[in-house]
Amino acid sequence: DRRNNVEQVHVEALEEGDARSTAYFERRLEQFDDGSRASALRAPGVLTVAGPLEGAQIRITPLVEFERRLVPTRWRGLGRTPRREILLDAGRYMLRVVKKGHATARYAIKLVPGEIVELAPRMPRLEAIPRGFAYVPGGPCWIGGDPSAIKDGPFRRIDVADFAMMVFPVSYGQYREFLEAVPLDEAKRRVPREDVVGKPMLKRVRGRWV
Repeated sequence: DRRNNVEQVHVEALEEGDARSTAYFERRLEQFDDGSRASALRAPGVLTVAGPLEGAQIRITPLVEFERRLVPTRWRGLGRTPRREILLDAGRYMLRVVKKGHATARYAIKLVPGEIVELAPRMPRLEAIPRGFAYVPGGPCWIGGDPSAIKDGPFRRIDVADFAMMVFPVSYGQYREFLEAVPLDEAKRRVPREDVVGKPMLKRVRGRWV
């Protein structure tokens, strides 16, 4: 019926982080609600942070959108791991888990009303992370759904494994060093181009990429 359709669209808007549509469909739901749906929408999310390391410090901040970016607002402590069944208002948060001698684990999380999120940060030793790289813990990730992006795809949830990424973008000099270090056939495949099928932005001169 119409109530179920409105509820479904409201859930989709909430998951996509569309604040304007979420507020609009909440008002629509109030027209049909007998009180049970309003209560469900006010239900907190539940967060558990456990994992293999005990005694890691947990801090959290809400995230707000500013110029198409999610930025932290105010940090507060949640104690030390393991912490179980922490009640939080529905919304977006940045979580930071810190333990001396280990890489800091940072999570961007989104809680919908009544959702249960369990995190088990795997925090490698600092010496395991190459210099100039930052550790990114694995977990569920929402991607897609941006109509202004190129080849973005539908809004969907995927699981991402742990990885490390460079703190700063790769420079042309660093990428030329990479091209010089790999076999020539592979370098020709990986040389940067103006677009997907465009002409190469570097060329081979006297045995070097310039």
